Amino acid sequence: MSGNDNPRLRLFLCGDVMTGRGIDQALPHPVNPVLYEPYIRDARAYVDLAEAANGPIERPVSFTSGGIRQRNYSGRPSICES
Repeated sequence: MSGNDNPRLRLFLCGDVMTGRGIDQALPHPVNPVLYEPYIRDARAYVDLAEAANGPIERPVSFTSGGIRQRNYSGRPSICES
């Protein structure tokens, strides 16, 4: 584990607003989950989909926006090629 014995997963997501609405529902103080879109009406459904694909998500998740930017943001986009 490269010197880190902490088994937590750190994940940085950006982009889609609906992804953000799902993440918000796993935070300690989420906003109203009502969505006004034809496909999904409740933002908690995005958390349910993520858990169905990847397993349980411990809630509430801890989140520090400044720490992520300071540690991982180089000022240039990272392009992953597969």
